[in-house]
Amino acid sequence: MTLLRPDPLTFRSGDLVWPKADNQIVYYLVGGPQEALWLEQRDAFVARVDSDPQASAQDKALADQVRDWRYADFASFPPPGHEIQANLIRPWVGHVGIIDLRGGQPWVVDATPSRKLGGVEGRSGVADQTYEDWLADDSHLQSHVWHGRLPAASAAQATAIVACAMALSLDGGQPERRFWVSPLQLMRCSRVHLLYVPAGREYGA
Repeated sequence: MTLLRPDPLTFRSGDLVWPKADNQIVYYLVGGPQEALWLEQRDAFVARVDSDPQASAQDKALADQVRDWRYADFASFPPPGHEIQANLIRPWVGHVGIIDLRGGQPWVVDATPSRKLGGVEGRSGVADQTYEDWLADDSHLQSHVWHGRLPAASAAQATAIVACAMALSLDGGQPERRFWVSPLQLMRCSRVHLLYVPAGREYGA
């Protein structure tokens, strides 16, 4: 498979990069194939738990909780502070990194709960690494990469893009009440200009 990725020579400090493999589903947009896929996965999970006499109490509770959910219920749950929040296995909502040019070489600053290179566990949390090492992360080996920029940002703002990003109004001002924010929301923000989109993969679909 040919991986579609931007030319790193086009990167500037403050640019955004999104990795995504074709077999990954970003749970954010309501409707379309991913809603149908989620419903299919939900029904399969509930059926498996219902038919398994040795299913765990946690799986039984989760099956009871989601069996009548709509996709919109899933996308907006749980509200901040809900007691089940810490116990949920969260859906994959995508990933985004921030480009930082150092001596002309692109580095990527990002955060992840786990990091693995060549099968070896690395440190989690906020990290920075060269763009080449970032691509070599096990979770990115089959990923296409999107590239975007905040064209209205000054050079000073671009170098402090993390603070700048915290002030963005995602999805052009539509309020979102979620305990997570999908990087796909940032990709679709009206203030972000997409410079590179892998062919046939608009908005990471």
